[in-house]
Amino acid sequence: MIARRTLLKDLAQQLNLSTATVSRALAGVPSVSPSTQQRVRELANSLNFQVNLLAAGLRRGRTGVIGVIVPAFTGHFFPEVLHSITTAASKAKLRVIICESNEDEQQEQEQLLWLLTAQVDGLLVSVVNAAGPSSLMAVARQQGAPVVFFNQAIDCRQANCVLLNYYQGAYEGVRHLAAQNRTRIAHLTGAAHLPACRDQQRGYAESLEDQGLLLDQRLVRTGDLTLASGRQHMLALLSGAVVPDAIFASHELVAIGAMQVIKEHGLRIPEDIALAAFASESMAALTMPALTSLNLQGSEMGKTAVHLLLKLLEDTHHVIASQRVVLNPTLLVRESSVATDLRPLSTKPN
Repeated sequence: MIARRTLLKDLAQQLNLSTATVSRALAGVPSVSPSTQQRVRELANSLNFQVNLLAAGLRRGRTGVIGVIVPAFTGHFFPEVLHSITTAASKAKLRVIICESNEDEQQEQEQLLWLLTAQVDGLLVSVVNAAGPSSLMAVARQQGAPVVFFNQAIDCRQANCVLLNYYQGAYEGVRHLAAQNRTRIAHLTGAAHLPACRDQQRGYAESLEDQGLLLDQRLVRTGDLTLASGRQHMLALLSGAVVPDAIFASHELVAIGAMQVIKEHGLRIPEDIALAAFASESMAALTMPALTSLNLQGSEMGKTAVHLLLKLLEDTHHVIASQRVVLNPTLLVRESSVATDLRPLSTKPN
């Protein structure tokens, strides 16, 4: 049988004190004599009594807890973001509840409502569908809980967001590959309805144009951002009418899947086909050869999202307007794309 949890009233009864006095004694309020405080703490320790932090927080109007929703725990990006979030939250004396939506909008909505029921002070959310959060934001506002969206831009001007500049990253990635004398640069990307993928496709197309290269739709492949999808795309490209001499991928798993197929066909990286991709630094450095990557800034994104949420929590008079923080990816050149004969780069017009 599980023992009943010791309550504040149990301490009060045993010590013949009021619950209010016991509560103040545990909090170290000066109006309670030192001897009474000592008696209360000794009994609390002997009974392994734990203060109900949620109830105490609710009495103060804050629980000291924030909620986080991410689409998945897989890969390296979201774990990196979550580690940064929990580290920054801990420094701010906040606790974190983390939920996984499994790329499912219904689960995402249910989790957000559950977190609000759990009285979280605020929310950090990476959404499944950029068009979906308007109703979620309305519910959160009714509950007085600020929301910061991260990674995925959403279709709402009033939203607070921390985003990566996927357009600039794709532009620089393709520009780098073009500098390695690559003229048939394929793009392996996700669904066009995702803002991040949309921005990447735009950066890819404009970079090709600025480098004097033609956009060939036969070299653009869209699908899931998974290793299996990368393999499928690469197999199709190698058997197609136009075989690429470079690959720019929207995700590290897609790039790794493409790498596997290239090697299985006896082709060399980067001599026959060069590769670059959006990827976490930890994953990109482990591939063979090491993958040239656009750093996703996961650590900076998590930290920035927490700091923005803290500002919103302090803004009790709602003075702060909606903020949109955009982080720029960093191009990290590694063995998967390097060539010895470089050609001059054109520059992006301002």
